[in-house]
Amino acid sequence: MADIEYDDSKRNIEIISRAVVIVDDCILLAHFTEASNTFLPGGHVEYDEGAEAALIRELIEELGLTATIDKYLGAVEHAFEDEDVHHHEINHFFLVQIPGLDANVNPESMEAQLEFFLSPIRSLNKHNLQPYPIQRLIRELLEGNFGIWWGSTLE
Repeated sequence: MADIEYDDSKRNIEIISRAVVIVDDCILLAHFTEASNTFLPGGHVEYDEGAEAALIRELIEELGLTATIDKYLGAVEHAFEDEDVHHHEINHFFLVQIPGLDANVNPESMEAQLEFFLSPIRSLNKHNLQPYPIQRLIRELLEGNFGIWWGSTLE
């Protein structure tokens, strides 16, 4: 195989913690106001921070709400390009409880560029939830498949 030269300044390898928050028959989704896709709440794990601690911190920063992690669900790797930067993410998913969420009231965002809403789980395909393997994994969870998740958008 020929050597390929990469510009490391244009590549990011990221570890992300994401919350699966289910209220009644709805799931909490996040959306950047200028984007066409949605994603599960959470964010980047910072250096010297555990994945669970990062998720709790991110939910407080984004929603101003304290959460409880029930269990680890698994991971999905995802790659995409944004403004000529190549991103390779490892997304870790946790089943999370956030007391006080109401399926009929969207939580308020603490960050101007983000909005959050509770969507009926049966409508996930309408919201372009990314990374896309998560849609299948959520359906499996609801069908009672409690094995560790694995999914990838890479070959």
